[in-house]
Amino acid sequence: SVPDTDKVWDLYVMWVPSDSTSPADITITWSTFEVISSEYASVVLHDYYNNVIVAEMTNEDTYEYTASAMMSHHFQVIATNNPPDTPSNPSPEDGETNVDIDADLSWTSGDQDDGDVVTYDVYFGTDTPPPKIVSEQSGTSFDPGTLSYDTTYYWQIVAWDNHDASTAGPIWSFTTGAASSNGGNGGNGGNGGNGEDPPVNTSPVANASAGEPYQGFVNSEILFNGTLSYDPDDNGYIKSWEWDFGDGTNGTGEITTHMYSVSGTYTVTLTVTDDK
Repeated sequence: SVPDTDKVWDLYVMWVPSDSTSPADITITWSTFEVISSEYASVVLHDYYNNVIVAEMTNEDTYEYTASAMMSHHFQVIATNNPPDTPSNPSPEDGETNVDIDADLSWTSGDQDDGDVVTYDVYFGTDTPPPKIVSEQSGTSFDPGTLSYDTTYYWQIVAWDNHDASTAGPIWSFTTGAASSNGGNGGNGGNGGNGEDPPVNTSPVANASAGEPYQGFVNSEILFNGTLSYDPDDNGYIKSWEWDFGDGTNGTGEITTHMYSVSGTYTVTLTVTDDK
């Protein structure tokens, strides 16, 4: 099949008769089965000089035109990448009530293009629309930590593929349950003592070994994987992944791709930031 990225192929057609003068009716043909079998949402034949689409190549298999002898005509085959699937099947369910304060968020999504890498931005909070709190994570679940009782939360997932196509899901909401009340008199409160010190934030751990060994060819994508990075704090999570590719360029995301334009050995550095 054709490559899994937006692509333009240039096609030049010239009629060369034996007498160098006779015009001709020219027919361009292709296999619609092969085109439909590709991972593209759209494939069209474009007349470059007249700037017009002359055929939808998924449901037509020929294009005819009249050409003068020795006259080159410029066409383009333009293929468009499919965006990721719309995030769906939220848990907690949209509008659910009495949700546990330790609930995790999860959803389903993906991409119909073979070989595409999908990551997710997570928007979450008590306001609508909610703010973005995590960018480009690879998994389809998220632990927001311990939530407040009797509170309505809003959340949204935006799916991205590695060609910068995105699909936003709807804004979902759920409400946590009320705190349980305890009978009795509660005993003697005492003097309160000296409350506990707040927990110390531990730095997250960056780990890019999931994709090793990292090697490839000039001007070809290499996939970098930071999914083994973690935050050792209870209820802590990583909210951003920053990559330094060692060639003067940078990237973001738990999983990302990069192309090197010059052969060599590069030192790649992954830096992660937690929610604290």
